[in-house]
Amino acid sequence: YRALQRQIPLLYLIALANFVGLALTSGPTMMTLLHPANLLIALILVRLVHWVRTRKRELPPERILGELRKTLFLAGAFSLAAGFWATMLLVKGAPQQQELVILFASLAAIGCAYGLSSFPAAARLPLLLFALPFSAALMLSPKPAHLGVGISLALITLLVLRLVNLQNLGFVQLVRSRSDIETERERAQRAEQVALREKARANQVAHSDPLTGLANRRAFLVALEARLADPGGSDFALALIDLDGFKPINDTFGHAAGDSVLVEVSARLKRQAGAGALVARIGGDEFALILPPASASAAAKSAERVCRSLGEPYRIAGREFRISACCGLIVLRPGGCDVTAALVRADAALYRGKQIGRGCVAVFTPELQQATDRRSAIERALREPSVHDQIGVAYQPIFDLESGTLRAFEALARWTHPELGVVGPAEFIPITEQINVVEDIGGTVLARAAAEAASWPESVQLSFNLSAVELCSASSAARILQIAERHGLDPARLQIEVTETA
Repeated sequence: YRALQRQIPLLYLIALANFVGLALTSGPTMMTLLHPANLLIALILVRLVHWVRTRKRELPPERILGELRKTLFLAGAFSLAAGFWATMLLVKGAPQQQELVILFASLAAIGCAYGLSSFPAAARLPLLLFALPFSAALMLSPKPAHLGVGISLALITLLVLRLVNLQNLGFVQLVRSRSDIETERERAQRAEQVALREKARANQVAHSDPLTGLANRRAFLVALEARLADPGGSDFALALIDLDGFKPINDTFGHAAGDSVLVEVSARLKRQAGAGALVARIGGDEFALILPPASASAAAKSAERVCRSLGEPYRIAGREFRISACCGLIVLRPGGCDVTAALVRADAALYRGKQIGRGCVAVFTPELQQATDRRSAIERALREPSVHDQIGVAYQPIFDLESGTLRAFEALARWTHPELGVVGPAEFIPITEQINVVEDIGGTVLARAAAEAASWPESVQLSFNLSAVELCSASSAARILQIAERHGLDPARLQIEVTETA
């Protein structure tokens, strides 16, 4: 049908040119408006205008089939009418008109057949209903010249029929190949769309937390890096949130209850943070928020509102759970620092919030930066081998208040660093626990104290503090006994105290 849209206007122009030529050869009889030839030409003009107007119009399949049926009918009707008209002109026309009739009739029949070549059922009609009957009329003419022309026209008509069939075969193959190409293109497009959907899904899976649907740590770091690197961006707040009291829920009631709590925590975070914030789950019970541009005080109020919301009861499966959340907050400026520094500072604020108490919000300040730098320096110094030579032992006597008798000495670690100066136990012991060097340093202090206590009177005991980390270690008891034995200290004289952090 698309091929016919391009060809049929040309077909009607060919038919119009030849039919007008036939009309002019017929002489004065054409002057009557109601002459059949004039009606035929008028109908050709109407159909020409119709195809010119619809040549770029897209029709539904049922309309296309209707147009094709109409074309087939009109091709037959035009062929019969033109054939009858040309034959009548040939029989009744003057000798000088007959040559023109043969010329115009032959051109019209063959030209119209080619114009319909994309629709072979219609293309055969001008040849079978117009050209062949007209060639038969020529062969029956008494003029010898007409016989030769009729035979020639008949042979040409048969050859054109063959050519139409061959051209149609090639045309059908072309249509099929284009259809196959289009099918492959559509299949490729569908495959590409599937691949894009899978890529988007994989990207979503790679950048979202499967439990809560929030952004995961990777997506959070990418977003934070982009905000920090945006030269035209505004100040924004970074908040780190850590849940207090979540682990006992997970351990006591199972992971299903813990997961339900985390899902509800995520929902509350999204509601309280607002549409302009990015909420991410960056750890088991750790969350991070990138809040819209705001002042430090406004960001702190938002963080306090979030923490209050997380402190509300959680009712899950008929049980009521209560947890709290601490928040470390820092206001960042694009280009002010990198991602690592931003996280270190926010983590320092979070650590400060935990020191203040449950459900507290701490905002990072320059003073907190100094504390963070000192903590980092202490952490680096504790990892150095020379720390064992720097940490000494001080002793605090323990007396029996009733008799005044000396009962024991409590061994206390004391550390003086060449650059940091005096570092108190309350400052460095929690850090040793967090970086997992408390057993090494505690072992060094205990070994020195045991060596000195071995020379004390047997009535004087050695008291030694055991950290919470050492208390939970399966190897602590055996290690302590080995140190006492190695330095000749009777284990009965060794008294272990548990620190308050336990």
